[in-house]
Amino acid sequence: MSITRRSFMRLAAGSAALPLATHFGFAEAAEANIKIGNSFPAAHPLNIRLKAAAQKVQEKTGGRMQVRIFPDSALGGDSDMMSQVRSGALDSVCTSLLFFESMVPSANIAGLGFGYKNYDEVWRAWDGELGNYVRGKLSALGVTPLDKVFDNGFRQITNEVHPIQSVQDVQGLKIRVPTVRIQQSLFVSLGAAPTALSIKETYSALKTHIADGQENALTHVEFWKFYEVQKYCSLTNHMWDGLTVVVNTEKLKSLPPDLREAFVTTFNDAALLQRTDMVKLNTDLKTSLAAKGLQINAVDPAPFRKKLVDSGFYKTWRDAIGPEAWALYEKAVAPI
Repeated sequence: MSITRRSFMRLAAGSAALPLATHFGFAEAAEANIKIGNSFPAAHPLNIRLKAAAQKVQEKTGGRMQVRIFPDSALGGDSDMMSQVRSGALDSVCTSLLFFESMVPSANIAGLGFGYKNYDEVWRAWDGELGNYVRGKLSALGVTPLDKVFDNGFRQITNEVHPIQSVQDVQGLKIRVPTVRIQQSLFVSLGAAPTALSIKETYSALKTHIADGQENALTHVEFWKFYEVQKYCSLTNHMWDGLTVVVNTEKLKSLPPDLREAFVTTFNDAALLQRTDMVKLNTDLKTSLAAKGLQINAVDPAPFRKKLVDSGFYKTWRDAIGPEAWALYEKAVAPI
């Protein structure tokens, strides 16, 4: 069953009442238990598919294995959960590839500014050699990333000042970004004034004009109701973001082979289903957000990409990411 705009908005409206973890009645009989934390709201397509996968694992294994999903930062922030997974205090986290940037510099290439034109390029890279290379680097941290990446969507810019139609329109724009260096670097290189804030602080910052705008996938604009405090939504597609289920390696190895196989294959399959959900949902959200008053415009990415070339953005990040990962990116996508 796919996730429609209507079901997403219904879940978003009632998300406060959703349980923090999934329970399907097998806890006492379970031979193996895995807890997966993430920072996304319970109604997000990611958590809908994670919960469905958890239930499927329990059904496949006859209740021998229980997987519990803890959304909305119930087990801590992304960085804290990653530390817990590395130490073995937490079994697993599903998080953005970009949160590994300080430990695995090549992971930054997932968020390369204007680096992917469409999903064909994204999945050719991340289901192929580039993805395997970065996942191999992550494995050196004592964690095992699953092969299939969930989709957090292409990111767009909303703001209260004017539509973003040219590079000039972002000059000096106070824009909220997450605490990820490559995103901050992107907007500095474009001439904006990025401000790093948590997602839960963003609505207030927009309402009080601490920030003029923000950048996120349309699902976040809908769930966090940014349309209430923003006037314009420019479809820049300036960055793609992927989410990876990462498991403590010792925990994964300790599972009986059949349970490990059931877990890995089911959650990889869930990622493929969620990718399809996101394409349909983001298409529908353009219509529904426009109906709520957001003025939506398409953007030509070519001048923005030229600005990044001229500013040295790509050279800086090619050096930071490293020649091997960069070469695999260009092989899968296109030379820069």
